[in-house]
Amino acid sequence: MLLLGSRRGYNLEQFVTMALEQIGCTVAFVGHEDFLRPVATPLRMIISRSRTARRLAIPFGLRKYNEMVKVIGNDFSPDLVLSIKGEAVLPSTIEWFRSNVGSTTALWYPDDPRYFHSLSTVIAPHYDFVFTAARKFVETYRDIGVPHSAHLPFGCEPIVHRPFVLSQDEARIFACDVCFVGTYSQKRDRIVRALAKEGFNVGVWGPFWRFFRLSKNIHGPVVGPELARVFSGAKIVLNIHDDSDVGVKANMRTFEATGCGSLLVTDNSQEIEEYFEPQREVVCYDSVLQLTSLLRQYVSSSGDRDLLSAQAHNRAYGQHTYRQRLQTLLRVVG
Repeated sequence: MLLLGSRRGYNLEQFVTMALEQIGCTVAFVGHEDFLRPVATPLRMIISRSRTARRLAIPFGLRKYNEMVKVIGNDFSPDLVLSIKGEAVLPSTIEWFRSNVGSTTALWYPDDPRYFHSLSTVIAPHYDFVFTAARKFVETYRDIGVPHSAHLPFGCEPIVHRPFVLSQDEARIFACDVCFVGTYSQKRDRIVRALAKEGFNVGVWGPFWRFFRLSKNIHGPVVGPELARVFSGAKIVLNIHDDSDVGVKANMRTFEATGCGSLLVTDNSQEIEEYFEPQREVVCYDSVLQLTSLLRQYVSSSGDRDLLSAQAHNRAYGQHTYRQRLQTLLRVVG
């Protein structure tokens, strides 16, 4: 299999690679961030948001990257070409694999509904199969000319997302009533501030928070095993979906936190109940007032926390691992 994405570093591309290798697939990965340094990050943001910018970027790196992909693909002759998000992969490259190599092609787009009109509608119809993390968009893809579209949610990777026994030093760093891991937004900041005012010890890890908050409980981003250690140090993991995801899909944190054996308290995104039983495996809230009440209950009761988190952990490992997700993908593509 040829896997195309941005990079590998405890992200979806990394977890997909790990899962495929566990299944027994031979995987060649080609990441555009390594190829397009140092302009990879700003270029990726621009070409996802604008069709015009994407066309203009073709002579400035995208064409060379795609030529390299074809050279590697020609030598590797993959049965399946799988793109993660696919922002740097030109439709002509996907068509080339289908006609010249005979590869089946698939796109796993994890960001719906973000950039659907600026990116997905341009690239998705060129793939044999499209997988979306948002169930509501399966029919939307069919409407734009993708006959083989399917729902494929995020998951957890047990090698990475697992309970950690922390050292004394780690416990001092990560211990808190509630942790939140994610990018800064005004909505998330308002909730964190409200909880701090109610007396909760809230630890925050993520990008851009230090531009807006000065506190000993504000930390930089964490990924992989360090993320799992943060979850293991907190009594409760708080999940606040991005506004664009609410009512559309369950985010990565939903599965990562439960995979780590943590008690997840999450805003009530519609799809949560498809994966976990609310109030028996994970705890869902609809307002900050309700969130505060629930946190008071569970912060003070280790027995309740342990019961719910153990049930959610069993569910995550039993039904929601990336290995299971990729087995589903391979069944669908045949």
